[in-house]
Amino acid sequence: MKKILAFLALGLLLGACSGKLTSSKAEKLIQEALEKEPIIGEVNISTGDHVQIEKEWTMNDSGNLSLFTLEEMIKKYERLRDDGVITMSFVEKKAGYSEYEYFYSIHLTDKGKQYVLSTKDEKSYQVHIVKTYSASLNGVKDIHLIPEWNGAEVLVSFKLDKTPFSILQAKYQDREEVSNRLSFKKLEEKGWAVGYVGLD
Repeated sequence: MKKILAFLALGLLLGACSGKLTSSKAEKLIQEALEKEPIIGEVNISTGDHVQIEKEWTMNDSGNLSLFTLEEMIKKYERLRDDGVITMSFVEKKAGYSEYEYFYSIHLTDKGKQYVLSTKDEKSYQVHIVKTYSASLNGVKDIHLIPEWNGAEVLVSFKLDKTPFSILQAKYQDREEVSNRLSFKKLEEKGWAVGYVGLD
């Protein structure tokens, strides 16, 4: 009888341990989610023989809008040219409504084309959505179990693999790593499942 009780107690203990959310289990679930839906950043860039470079408003890390001035944008395009992802040559300078307008011939190189996610043809130019970064799991930092709703909050670190086009965004401009809290839920039949996997 004692042996039977001992085996039952051991079985319950193993069952409890197997149902616990560990770092390795959380990482496996996050990796599976990333394989189905990778985390990538994107930005628009126009190409053609007569493309205007303008000042741009872009979201920063705080969720607020930041302004890249015209001078800053021209320098960013020059840097993209120096990185070998675009060709760029000055076409003309015209008087605009409140300031001068600057037009360039801008085209993607073969190196730049590898970051293109989609392309839309306009009348005299093309608009490309290009990748600015991809995020990979760097590790689990902390697990906070919430028994009352059979769930957990997991603090996760993501590593950012940036492309040259990342300079066109203010967000994550000076960061190589981003941390975020992800929600997990323990389901009766399937066990632990992760909710939305993203950077914010």
